[in-house]
Amino acid sequence: MKKRFALLIVLAFAFSALPNMAFAQPASECKIQASSFQQISIGFPINPERLAKIVNPKILVIPYRLKDEKAFEFGNKEKEAFTKASDNIYKFSDGKSRVTFSYNEIINIDMTVSERNTIRAPSNSYSDWQERYNKSTWGFMKNFITDQDRNIDYSGLDGVILFSTTSVFGAENAEAMTMTKDLYGPWFNPISTSEGQISNVAVLYNQKSEYVITHEVMHLYGLTDLYGSQTSARNSLMSDGTIGLLAWERWVLDWLDDENIQCVSETNDIKLDSVDNVFSLDYSKRDQLLVIPTGKKTALVIDLVKRDSRSWIAYYALDNDARPPITAFRSNNFDLYTEITGRLGIGTVIDSPKYTVLIKDNDGRKLTLNLIPKSLSSSTSAKQLITEAENTRITYTKLAQAELEAKAAAVLKAKQEADAKAAADKAAELKAKQDADAKVAAELKAKQDADAKAAADKAAAELKVKQEAEAKAAAELKTKQDADAKAAADKATAANKKTTITCVKGKLTKKVTAVKPVCPKGYKKK
Repeated sequence: MKKRFALLIVLAFAFSALPNMAFAQPASECKIQASSFQQISIGFPINPERLAKIVNPKILVIPYRLKDEKAFEFGNKEKEAFTKASDNIYKFSDGKSRVTFSYNEIINIDMTVSERNTIRAPSNSYSDWQERYNKSTWGFMKNFITDQDRNIDYSGLDGVILFSTTSVFGAENAEAMTMTKDLYGPWFNPISTSEGQISNVAVLYNQKSEYVITHEVMHLYGLTDLYGSQTSARNSLMSDGTIGLLAWERWVLDWLDDENIQCVSETNDIKLDSVDNVFSLDYSKRDQLLVIPTGKKTALVIDLVKRDSRSWIAYYALDNDARPPITAFRSNNFDLYTEITGRLGIGTVIDSPKYTVLIKDNDGRKLTLNLIPKSLSSSTSAKQLITEAENTRITYTKLAQAELEAKAAAVLKAKQEADAKAAADKAAELKAKQDADAKVAAELKAKQDADAKAAADKAAAELKVKQEAEAKAAAELKTKQDADAKAAADKATAANKKTTITCVKGKLTKKVTAVKPVCPKGYKKK
């Protein structure tokens, strides 16, 4: 019995020493209401006319040519920017939404460049709303769409974009018009056409980049601008041109599932007398949100975004009736958002008027945070937590440095081995080449020797044949000469040889002997 009692005491002490691991509420409790004073805001629910309510919205792009801007054309280069905008939105939504752009033929309108340059966003300088409307981009947009109703079929469309550029820059305008019936009277009424109502329109004048196109279309989806102050949110297309959205924006658009949301109740999940309000965010696969509602339209938000191989965290206050609706808090590094890729960010402290957020740990997949009430942010316990986080950061830094050094050593070793192999391969290749060259040289010498021997043999044979021919010719000449000499000698002998003939004269007979014997006169050779 005493042992069991002692064990219970130990267990009780152990559990009392554990930090307060907060338990979140249902995500639905953190769906902060949209502004009732704005036609678009980053709250729930999104207005039903917005494109976020349509899986694959269809938008007609209508290029128009001003009457003194004859050079205006709308071709593949311009269409490519709209295609990239569609790709961006598809990526933002994790494949849940893709805009299909179709393109009308160019409309020639009876308006000059200088006249178009005077059309701006609505101004409060005019006396009444109708005059302000007619002289604004809203009036231009509505008149254009209604005037072209007889020429353009608007059926099956979820939005329209009016697009034009000028060769000489004089003004620019990029504006989204999101309309909702009876929001503030006739100004925001949808446009009626023969094919139905149009509630989503954007006007792009001398604005043709994929960033601007994507930004304006995201207004039509239901998002509002986040820029406008030094503490505006960062890391969002709606604030600083980043090709990406905050996790909160994606959640509002229903592109981030509730399973990635931690809804924290100030009353039930946060101990105001403790620094050990611990939360974990697993960002290994998806963006993450930790939301602390502070009112129907306000909240404190810890927003963690993951893009490709990098991740960031931001801590901000949300007020959907304010413009801009987000006020971001700076970290002890003076940044409005902090990179947490790998094991970065440990020890980062982000102060707000109500709570201080401390990044206590980060293993590259899961972030551990301490939410410290402002009244305790300078306490010994808080300082101890910050010191522990800093020590963890130093430990991880050393480990990372050791890993880098080991990796560098491995890379160096692999390079040295590769270089050695390359050198050996090169030496082997050189030797093979030298052997091949030596073989070729030996074969060449053997051929040259063979050719020389053949030439010598041929010359000797030819010389022998020549000599034998000359000897034969000489022998034949000598034989001929000898024969000729003998013939001449024989001829000479024959010529000098005396012969005897018998000559007769009647009964007289006389013999004559001479080289050429001739009978005497009166005698005849017998």
